[in-house]
Amino acid sequence: MKHTKGQWTISDAYPPTEGMVVLDADGFPVADLDIEPILEGYAEKLGIDHWGRNPDATRERAVDEIVANARLIASAPELLEALKVALSYLGKGQ
Repeated sequence: MKHTKGQWTISDAYPPTEGMVVLDADGFPVADLDIEPILEGYAEKLGIDHWGRNPDATRERAVDEIVANARLIASAPELLEALKVALSYLGKGQ
């Protein structure tokens, strides 16, 4: 399994009102959580109907949502390790 090595942390370089960045163990960004996320070409690439299809569309996220998402993303390496332990107890570890 390949993934960015942990421990992941949340950068304090910007206030949450400007978005948040989750960093890997070497200080490189893993995720960038913006206040107004727009993924260019998202709907077309996935072939779905999405609010982002409108070039003027925005979805402003509340600060508490950004903080919660950043905490969840930053905990991914620990969650993976916990899952591996749980699977080993169930006899399904690799």
